[in-house]
Amino acid sequence: MVHSCCVVDCTARWGPDKKFFRIPSEKDSEKRKKWLRAIRRLNLDAPKKDWIPVASDRVCEAHFVHGVPNRDPQHPDYVPHIKMGYYGSQNLKAKEKAIQRYFESL
Repeated sequence: MVHSCCVVDCTARWGPDKKFFRIPSEKDSEKRKKWLRAIRRLNLDAPKKDWIPVASDRVCEAHFVHGVPNRDPQHPDYVPHIKMGYYGSQNLKAKEKAIQRYFESL
C-alpha cells in the first residue's frame, strides 16, 4: 500500500527517504485528541461530525521540527505542528524557540 500524508495540502507520498507516522491509537486517547486537533481535517461525508482517521492514515516527517514525533508531552514534537495546511502553522522560528526552551528546561 502506498502511504501519503493525511495533513491538508501535504503532497508527501511514501518513498525510501520519507518517514511516515501512525496517528496514535485510541489507547492513548489524550495524545490522539491532540494530534487530531492539530490535523484539523473535515469530514466531507458528514460535515457536522468529526473526521475519524482509518488505520492507514499517516502523518509525514515534514510536520515535526526534528522529523519524528517525541514521546515527552512537554516536547514540541509531541504533536505535529509544522505546515499543517492552515494559517498560523508555518511559523518555524517560533517552533525552534519552543524546542530551545524545552532543552533549556531539562
